[in-house]
Amino acid sequence: MKKLIPLFIFLLVTLSGEGQSASQYNNKGMNLNKLGDYKAAIKEFDRAIELESGFAPAYSNRGTSKCKLGDYRGAITDYNRAIDISQNFAESYIGRGWAKYLSGDYNGSLTDFQHAQGLNPQNDEPYNCSGMARHMMGDDRGAIVDYTTAIRINPKYSDPYLYRGIAKYSLQDYKGAISDFNQAIKSGKKEKVLLEKAAVNRGMKNKKGVVAKPRFFTKSNFEMSEFIGKAYFYRGKTKFEMNKQKSAYKDWDKAAEYGYKE
Repeated sequence: MKKLIPLFIFLLVTLSGEGQSASQYNNKGMNLNKLGDYKAAIKEFDRAIELESGFAPAYSNRGTSKCKLGDYRGAITDYNRAIDISQNFAESYIGRGWAKYLSGDYNGSLTDFQHAQGLNPQNDEPYNCSGMARHMMGDDRGAIVDYTTAIRINPKYSDPYLYRGIAKYSLQDYKGAISDFNQAIKSGKKEKVLLEKAAVNRGMKNKKGVVAKPRFFTKSNFEMSEFIGKAYFYRGKTKFEMNKQKSAYKDWDKAAEYGYKE
């Protein structure tokens, strides 16, 4: 009888694993993505696709994992497949656009972000992304329009304040830039607190910090600190251009405290 117990447990675990659906494997992968364990997440998405080859979310989410690991070509291939299956899934266009952006294809990324905007005009994320693409293409005025739209849709979203500030800095609108950096720091600190609280409640932690809300640009506590540090750094640069050197150096010290290095 004792010899049969391990066999029974093995069969129970095996059967429970085999009974999982593609959606369940996909959900496991999404949770692993939030935790920053992208390699493990890919394995779960692989299982989902093995069970259901036409399951678009698994391709899209696997693309996100690959993008996080720096495999932009692999990510784009997965996003292409997801879009072939479901052409109205805005997140796949955002993801593919981001993979193109990170690989240096700013024009291609802009096209994808704009397509995502058409699918969901009330989503602030693709407007912030298209602003970043325009900035890299040298169109800071166009970028500011996109960032402003993102802020109008979601005034609490910290990212577009920082990047609009950088665009204004490039155009030598120093007062406007300072205002945006101030808001980025304020919003970023609030978001950092929320991330920490959410992560504690969910028990989700990784080596660099904690992970919370399920946005495409999910930030860990570590990444949020760097974001705030970047806002301090650019505010310091702006103040330096305005001949406020002492205040600029204070901001650069704060940037270093938050772990940001240029």
